[in-house]
This record gives sequence, C-alpha cells and structure tokens, in this order.
Amino acid sequence: MKPDFERCRQAATLLLLEQKEQHMAVQVRSLSFQKKIMIDSIQHFSHLTGAPVYQFTGRKGLLKDGCTIVYQGIYLVLYNVSEINQQRLNWTLAHEIGHIYLEHQTDGALQEVEAHAFASHLLVPGIVLNALQNEGTALTKESVSSIFSISLTAAEKRLATFQKRPDIPFSEEERQLLRAYQPLIDQYTEQQSFCSKVDSPIYAEENAAMIEKMTLHWLYDGI
Repeated sequence: MKPDFERCRQAATLLLLEQKEQHMAVQVRSLSFQKKIMIDSIQHFSHLTGAPVYQFTGRKGLLKDGCTIVYQGIYLVLYNVSEINQQRLNWTLAHEIGHIYLEHQTDGALQEVEAHAFASHLLVPGIVLNALQNEGTALTKESVSSIFSISLTAAEKRLATFQKRPDIPFSEEERQLLRAYQPLIDQYTEQQSFCSKVDSPIYAEENAAMIEKMTLHWLYDGI
C-alpha cells in the first residue's frame, strides 16, 4: 500500500479552512479543532498522572519528540518540553495532529510518511507557495523558512516536494483557502517590493537628494 498524499493534502486544507483567521506562520497550539484534542508536555503529563517518563522513550532510549494518547474519545498530544527549537516542536505537533485527522490506527512507516505529508501541507500549503511564486517571490529554502517559520531543513524538503509536481491540480477547497490567504500574500509581496526599491541604487540616490533638500529647508527656516 502506498501513502495517500491526496488525502493528506485535503485533510490539512480542511483543517486550515476551519480557522477563523489565517497566518503565514501557522502555530499548531493556536489552532481550533473540531475533534477533542488536548496538547500538553510529556513532562507535565507524567507529573500529573505519575506515569514514568521512560514510557515515552523511543527505540534508542531517547525521549520521543511527540506522541498521542487516546482516552475515552479524547486525543492527548504530548510533546517533549526539552525541545527548545520551536520550529521543530511546531512541526512535531503538526505531525501528531496529522495522525489524528488521518485516523491512523497504527504507527508504521506508511503512517509516518502520511503524517509528515499532512504536516507539510498544514504548515506550508502548496497553493500558497504556487501563488507566491506566480507573484514573483523567489522560492528558496531561506525564503520559505522565513515566510512560514519552519526550519531550513523542513523548508528544503517542502520546496523539493513542491517542485516535483509543479502542475498538480488544486481542489476547490484549496482555491477557497487561497482566497483566505490572499491578503497575507499581497502584504508579503508588497513588503518585498518596497524593500527591493529601498535597496536599489536609484532609490538610494533619490532618498539622499530628498534628505539634503529637507535639511537645507530646515536650516533656511531656522535663520
């Protein structure tokens, strides 16, 4: 069985559409969920319940970045509070939310790939990348990392996946999501256009001339 990437993309899109506001930098802990989901740290959960922390270690004996516990219809997403890299932590939470929204019953290799695909579309929607590119934004791992507040490694992988399928058709839900993101895209492109203008030699000369003129005017009025 192969990963269902279309399902991952659609599930992430629908979750974003449920939000009252859109942000380029999606913070998973600030999202609203229709499912019963609680997010807490492994360490705090262990303190409250008395569950030993070692129960949340992986195969190498290290504490897991994140995991999900299901109890009486409630999904408890736990993360390692020792992880100080907030971008990595945010991705971990998106990954765990992916397991929930894709209704995974096991945690095998296929499910891990799908959860990562969900996280990538949740944090960096493909249709938004496409719109940025169409409006003249140079998509590099640095720009993608900066725009969406993800790590350079994650940005590089997301960009590689996006560029492999540049002509992928977008769904009606994705087009709806783009309309919600459009003001943010316009704001970003306008800022980039202004910064490019400020950095240009011609603008620098015009700006210097204007400052000189204003200075002379101020000196003259002060006499």
